[in-house]
Amino acid sequence: MATYHVTPTGSDSNAGANAYDDSFLTIAYAVAQTSAGAGYGGGDTIKVYPSASGLATYYENSTISFRTGLKTGTTLEAITSSYSANTNNNANHYPAIIDFTSNTSEYSINMWQFVIIKGFRVTGSSTRTISAEGSTDGPIQVLDCFFDNCSGTNVDHDVIRAPGSTGATQSTIARCIFQQCHRPVRSHGVAAMAIQSCLAYDCTSSRSTFDAAKGIIEHCTAVRCKVYGGTSQHILSTPTTLADAYIRNSIVANCWTKGWLIYGSTNQEIRNCIAYTNDYDADNTFGTGNADTTALNSFETDPKFKKFADSDFRIKCSSPAKLAGVSGEHAASASHGLVEAATGALNYIHKITAFASPPNIGAFSLCLGYSHNILGVDADSIGKFINVDSADISKAIGVE
Repeated sequence: MATYHVTPTGSDSNAGANAYDDSFLTIAYAVAQTSAGAGYGGGDTIKVYPSASGLATYYENSTISFRTGLKTGTTLEAITSSYSANTNNNANHYPAIIDFTSNTSEYSINMWQFVIIKGFRVTGSSTRTISAEGSTDGPIQVLDCFFDNCSGTNVDHDVIRAPGSTGATQSTIARCIFQQCHRPVRSHGVAAMAIQSCLAYDCTSSRSTFDAAKGIIEHCTAVRCKVYGGTSQHILSTPTTLADAYIRNSIVANCWTKGWLIYGSTNQEIRNCIAYTNDYDADNTFGTGNADTTALNSFETDPKFKKFADSDFRIKCSSPAKLAGVSGEHAASASHGLVEAATGALNYIHKITAFASPPNIGAFSLCLGYSHNILGVDADSIGKFINVDSADISKAIGVE
């Protein structure tokens, strides 16, 4: 299959054959040139590059459509190898930016079966950001992306509305960040899907923030999100009855909803999660569709983020989320066709450290405070004594 290249200095009159002197300028045009394949990775690949000196913004004023021409198996990836891994939620770790501010079409990206999108920062979309026209126009994968100010305020618009499939394999959204977005992730119809290692903060939704229907939500973090729908709308939700669906290893903190912070339907498992402070109703933390299903090994406690006010949602070393997750595969992975090999090893957002056993709860693995634990003294006291910032001490001795 072919590989096409898009750069900030390219031209859509080129052939897209390389990134040096024959690249395309727009992503929409590059997608239109691709040919379909079979399954994930079976179609053509489009590589989108930052500029030679830094970030590059691609202003896409019309829909990027994988559905036109049925571009099955196409991979659209940002080339980010020269940039550091994302250790927090810093948008500058995503050097290829897609800006949809001037796109007024119904869809910013119209998806199709077995399409993979990975590595982008996406901003300015006021319509359906990544979606599909039909509930069986999937599965799809969206990986390692950062979304800010996307999907506007229309009650019917989502940042990602993941379609299902007529077969067993289902959509996966992994290691993505949603900042100040409307309705970050929702299953199209009642399909099963996986939402893994994702962060949503300062998002407002008419429906649940993360809604996997009859799928799975794991290692996700949601902070300062508001759901202004009724009592059937939640922050993390698997609302469609299926025993294999579950929510685990996730954190919801300082959110507002008339529903529950974490909700699973009848006979679904909520396990090893932290739910802290529902600003609407303090009693609505964990909820299930039947009274005999409980939140196993889960807590209503402060997760102890590194710097809550600065939106740094890595956990401190003293956090109750540290090494408090549950390890291993769940039966849902097999029954839903959610094959982790398709998305790479399941790990945290920043992709530096694979899951420990047991893992931390939440979307990030970093545990702040090891340096003073090693020395046996409070980090701030060390800093005051030698007149050095405690963070610099950590960097100097090579530990968090």
